[in-house]
Amino acid sequence: MDRGEARKMSPRQTNQLQVESTQKEKTLRTSPAKPEPATETRSVGGHKFRKQGASWIDLKFKTSMSLHTITRGSDEFSSLDSGLRSIASQLSGEIIVVWKNKAYRIR
Repeated sequence: MDRGEARKMSPRQTNQLQVESTQKEKTLRTSPAKPEPATETRSVGGHKFRKQGASWIDLKFKTSMSLHTITRGSDEFSSLDSGLRSIASQLSGEIIVVWKNKAYRIR
């Protein structure tokens, strides 16, 4: 609508447009945001994991825990408990798993 049309409107019409505009703005502000995509989860070896980027994170992991980083195929990896190695073999990419109250990052 241009200014010429706006000048031709009665005060009642102008008021109605203002009300409609306010209602649209209110609807936009109160409409729920699009829901977050569901987080992918898996259960492996009695542990529950959530996908975060390319990594699988044990739900028991707390950011306050120190991480022990281990590379798949290394001697250190081979010396891990078989249950922990089994979890690592079932999840691809980097994983963070809490095993016997210790946090491991396996790459």
